[in-house]
Amino acid sequence: MKKMQRLFYGAKKDNNKATKDDLSDIGHTDELPIATPSHVRVATSDRFLTSSRLMEDDSIHREASVNPSIFKTVDQYQIDRGHSLPKVLLLFCGGTLIMKENPDDGSLIVNEKDDAINMLLEMEPKLQKEVASLSVEFIDNIDSSNMNPQIWDRLGRVIFDNYKKYDGFVITHGTDTMAYTSSALSFVLQDIGRPVVITGAQIPGGRIETDARRNFVNAVRIATLDRAGIFLVFDGDIILGGRAHKMSESKLDAFAPVNWSLIGEIRIDIRFSDDAKPRHNRPLRYLPGFDHKIAVYTIFPGFSPTELRAIIERGSVRGIILASYGSGNISYRFMDVIKFATSNGIAVVITTQCLEGATLMHLYDVGRQALEAGAIQAYDMSTECTIAKLMWALHRSQTVGDVQSIMHTNYTGEINIEGHNGRRSEIHSLLVWSWNDALVLLVFCSDMAGPLELSFLAETDMGSAFAKTFFDPHPSSRAETRQKEGLLEFEEKAVSGLLNNG
Repeated sequence: MKKMQRLFYGAKKDNNKATKDDLSDIGHTDELPIATPSHVRVATSDRFLTSSRLMEDDSIHREASVNPSIFKTVDQYQIDRGHSLPKVLLLFCGGTLIMKENPDDGSLIVNEKDDAINMLLEMEPKLQKEVASLSVEFIDNIDSSNMNPQIWDRLGRVIFDNYKKYDGFVITHGTDTMAYTSSALSFVLQDIGRPVVITGAQIPGGRIETDARRNFVNAVRIATLDRAGIFLVFDGDIILGGRAHKMSESKLDAFAPVNWSLIGEIRIDIRFSDDAKPRHNRPLRYLPGFDHKIAVYTIFPGFSPTELRAIIERGSVRGIILASYGSGNISYRFMDVIKFATSNGIAVVITTQCLEGATLMHLYDVGRQALEAGAIQAYDMSTECTIAKLMWALHRSQTVGDVQSIMHTNYTGEINIEGHNGRRSEIHSLLVWSWNDALVLLVFCSDMAGPLELSFLAETDMGSAFAKTFFDPHPSSRAETRQKEGLLEFEEKAVSGLLNNG
């Protein structure tokens, strides 16, 4: 999956970037920009979703590279610190990276605190001579299966308190819950202007075959560059924090982005996509707090809704996540319990069991009825992000409507409404051809494409006429519209031109 480089929704840069003179202090606010339930918007001031190609780089030519021009190279992202090295704060949380073997049974156990920190700092002696000046903040020394929201808040607080002192931050973390933490920090640290990089290892650092050294060194390197955001760095991949998912329990390339492309890659050089935001000096907003009173269920044939009703009646949860089938389909048997939950102020979020794709619950009657019963669809968010975001939303919500507004607000690129963005971007890429070629192909896929995906054509007179043909779901009516708008003759000419051009 990660080797497939695709067009995707990127960050549109703001030409009026803030300077140090404009905003020099860190701000603290609990104010949340939220969207209405009917749409999704981005909550940061310099970023919104827009159809965009990844930036091209012609400075490196290697036939062996896969799509080598899709990322810009590292020399364009280095920060200027004069003769001094960038300062990076290491937030130590333990993990396999610094674990040791139990001499009795060979199982991996947590190392002693001082030994673990020394192992980390001695992993690559040249790091502090050539890359960054490192400081260590001990958070905890745990197997990441013991991670909890209180540690997420503490991580955010330490970064917030030290924000002006360091150029970047690295969190060492166990792999099992790393994607949960990267998602959670994406909401706790709003509009962050420096890199926060989370990494770990599949093999303990004391073994000769370990991947710990490579991942740790790469994480520190990324923390010194002119990019901003929450990133998960693993096995040469740079992944947006809110899109990360652990794909394998044993492979060294254990993580991949869900419904997104890599934000960057580490080859013999470091490359970022245009979607990676540059550093900025706007105030960091620290928004801690998670309500862990949620329940997560995977729907399966035969699963009884009485289990859900029982947990609702006990009053032990404020939110429920249901991993449903396909595009968010769920049995009619659950409609009454969804209504019962929402009427009692309990948010019910529907996600999909599919790793790729999104909840498109309006496509089938079972999904549509669940929405009418009050369910909130997760669209294309990963399971880890959906869980962390729901807990974060519940902490700052009074009603189910409040939860839905927060869940459907795009804070860091973690959600695309209805999964239209990727397909729309692919259709938009047709415009690099002639209008004839592009429109002909759109005619051929008219039964699959929806009005939202084709509405961008309305920017031209012909595009407006052409787009009208897709707003009527009935093929016969669509044909009549095409005839009325004079598009049939245009399509014939377009087909002729396409065939003549080979």
